[in-house]
Formats: sequence, C-alpha cells, structure tokens
Amino acid sequence: MKRNRKLSRSEALGLVNAAPVTPVENGKYESPRARFNREEAEEAERQAAIRMQPVRQAEQQLNTTMQELRAQHADDLLSGSSQAFLSYTTPITDDDVVENGKPIEISVVRERIRNAFDQVALKLEDEGIRFTKEGRQRLQSIAQIAQYRSVNWMLAKNWLALFQYADEVGLMTERECSRHAALQPVAAPVMTSLEELNTETREGRAKASRLLMESMQEEARLWFNAFADSISRNFSYALSDKEAKDVCDQMLLMNRSWTVARNWDLSRRELVRKGLLPERLRYPNEILDDLIETGDTRSFSGRKELQRQERLLMGNSQV
Repeated sequence: MKRNRKLSRSEALGLVNAAPVTPVENGKYESPRARFNREEAEEAERQAAIRMQPVRQAEQQLNTTMQELRAQHADDLLSGSSQAFLSYTTPITDDDVVENGKPIEISVVRERIRNAFDQVALKLEDEGIRFTKEGRQRLQSIAQIAQYRSVNWMLAKNWLALFQYADEVGLMTERECSRHAALQPVAAPVMTSLEELNTETREGRAKASRLLMESMQEEARLWFNAFADSISRNFSYALSDKEAKDVCDQMLLMNRSWTVARNWDLSRRELVRKGLLPERLRYPNEILDDLIETGDTRSFSGRKELQRQERLLMGNSQV
C-alpha cells in the first residue's frame, strides 16, 4: 500500500496560495443565506422593472405627444389661427367702443387697454409672477395679430386668458417672466396679548381660550378666502355655500392644516373625484395624471385611447 508523502512547509504554502479565492466586497464575508436574500431582492427588482416597462413607455409616449401638441398649439397661437385661445376670450362689440352715442376716442381705447394689461400684471405679481421686457413684448405682439383684433383687449380677463394660454403651451419661459414664491396670507394679530391675561383664574382662562379660538378662525378664514380666490381666478368659477362647506368639511375629515396651500388643492381634487365639485375644477396636468392612473397602459388599444383623450384634453382644456 502506497503511503502519502508528507508535504514540506514550502509545498503546503504553495498549494494554499494557488487555491482559487472568492473576492469579498469591502472585506466583509457574505454568508450563503445573505447572498441568496440579496439575489432574490435583485431578481424581484428586475421583475418589477419589467412589469413597469409598459407603463413607463406609455408615460413617455404621453409626454412626447403632449410636447408635440403644445408645440402645435404654440405655433397656432403665434400664427393667429388658434381657435382654442379665442374660445376663452370675450369679443369686442359695438357697445364697447361707443359711449353716449359717440365712438370712443382712440387715445381712450389705448389707455383702457394699457390699464387692463397693467391690472393683470399687478395681479400676477401678487402670485409671484413678474413679466420681463421680453414677456410684455411677447403678449402685446400676440394681441396685435390681425386675427385677434376681435378680442376686447380693454378687459383684463382677456389679457389673463392670453397669459395663461401662452404659459400652458410653453411660450412664457424664464426669458419672458420670473417666478418666485407668492406671499402667503397672514392671520390678523390677536389684539390682546395672552401674556397680559391672568390664566390662573377661571375668567382669564376662558378669555384666553376665546381669543385663541377667534385667532384660529380668522386664520382659517383668510386661507379659505385665498383658496376661493384661486378658484375664481384660475377656473372662472365661484364656489357656492354648499361647496364651500364641503371643502371645509373635507379639510376637517382628513385632519389637514388650514395653513398649507397644498392641503386645499388636495381637498379640491378629492371632492372633484367624489362628484361634489365640478369636473372643470382640475388643472390639465391633474387630468393627465388621472388618465394615466386609471387608464389601460398595457394594451395597444388602451394606449391609443389614452393618446386620443390626451389630444382631446389639449384641444379643449381650460387655461
């Protein structure tokens, strides 16, 4: 029987050094169980990415279509052929240029047009939007296009419609207007300082509680008024008493802060979905979000339907 020869020290070290070594990341040993869990997680992420691929493709197609439609609408506006823009404006009539049976002088008309434009510019500044010289020139040059001379530019709402539409189709960039955070409504100060009250007495505590409640109610009222003004300004819509109550009830139901502007918008969208507010009280990007969220993005016919609805939206959306 052949005996195994005992290896020398140098031979043993040589065999050890020649053995294959599995590299360990960052000097840490990865157990078989840890490696299995890691590979399982990576495979789950890969499968999730595969499942989401049709959705991502649909989103990209919608974004591309939206950009193309916006570019087309911008070209139509600049060429004077935008019937969509004209549908949001009020045309000028004979009664608008006649006073006391006589035509209004050209200088008076020009002054009223300038005042209407300045009124919109000041309103937008309150919202954090300020026109540059290029922005003023762009809007004024569009208003001077022959096809738009039927618009009553003595009305501020027509200038506002022009800005909103031009902004929606991508013509009001940083070159035309600067944007910054608008001032938030500030609650009226409590006239009597709480530090001046003696809260150790029952009467003092009751008065302090009443003052705090009045201050909170006043603050909530100011924020609601700001919200209602935005609805009137952006959608040309006035909330009824019932709708106003529904909005406040929704804020209370969801336990939302009255002093966060986004909370009011969230409540508005929720009430629209519940049918308690009109469908028209949605911005175009919100309508697109709802289309993508509820639409069929997996099938070809579903994606074509989303594209059709997108075209319809861009052709009829309000600014």
